[in-house]
Amino acid sequence: MATIPPYRVLLICFFVLSITLGLLFWSATAKLRRMLGDASEQGTINGIYQCIDGILSLGLMVGLVALLGDKLATPAGMRTLFLVFGIIYAIGTVGFIITYDYKKYAATYVISTGEPVRLKNYLVGLKIPAMWITALMSFGVYITSTAFNYINPYMVSEFAMSAAFASIFGILLRYGIKIVAAPLGGMIRDKINNTTRMIVSLGIPTIILVIVFMFIPRGAAYTVPAVIVALLLTCTYRSVNNLCEIPVAELKVPLEILGVVGGLYLFFGYCSDWFLPALIGHWMDTKGGNAYYYIFSIAVVGLFIFVLASFWLKAELKKQRAKEAADPAKS
Repeated sequence: MATIPPYRVLLICFFVLSITLGLLFWSATAKLRRMLGDASEQGTINGIYQCIDGILSLGLMVGLVALLGDKLATPAGMRTLFLVFGIIYAIGTVGFIITYDYKKYAATYVISTGEPVRLKNYLVGLKIPAMWITALMSFGVYITSTAFNYINPYMVSEFAMSAAFASIFGILLRYGIKIVAAPLGGMIRDKINNTTRMIVSLGIPTIILVIVFMFIPRGAAYTVPAVIVALLLTCTYRSVNNLCEIPVAELKVPLEILGVVGGLYLFFGYCSDWFLPALIGHWMDTKGGNAYYYIFSIAVVGLFIFVLASFWLKAELKKQRAKEAADPAKS
């Protein structure tokens, strides 16, 4: 891609990336994060993961913009951009190979049944409540995040926010807040050891804040209240959205099907990409400023799905504890 190839070659590159990233990478990282600690540590693990992601993303965005400036709009600038990210991936891969002890983490933090990995595990994964709970949570979180991507353009178009301030505001919403909110929320979850309570305690206020944000009168006179509410709802949301993968740990999915379950819940959780961007684009083209009511309503729906799925998790945990109490040998 750094050679700035013809369009058809670029399409082939993206197709290959769909295999290396979409098919292989995401489910593998989900499995490996799960293996870094037991269920009581998953909030902190995922929070720190999001924090590091935010720091690196923010540093790269600011650094590359400062370094390249207007050159980002040129082939030479894009070539530099691709090469930088390619080098980062290479360094990350080497670092992972050197530092990650798969056998150690597998033996320490994840239950192994001793069963071989088979293709039929996909059918097994489809029958596991943990997969569907995580898929629902991920689906709710992902459509909410998709809708929240429109907060910044909404502020620009409806509240007369300047382009310079909008750039800073957008970076803060997307990367800055999660650097603090994600690890803090994860640590609180691990402290109280109750995922459902954590999600409900912050998910419901986020829903209320989104509804308030939707109906703040539009115009430059209300920019400050809109900015404050947008920051608050992003803080509450970023504190809990990374908890959507915890059911896999809490409900003790065995090592042999962690990758399968991860692949399945990511497939179902991210399936809104098939229709939601096109739907939002249609609203933007046909409904003008009123499209944002529909977009932020999607966020409300997503948050409700997230919260409701957490109650399903609570019910399954209750069943699991009852079985373990009846047969301590299997706990």
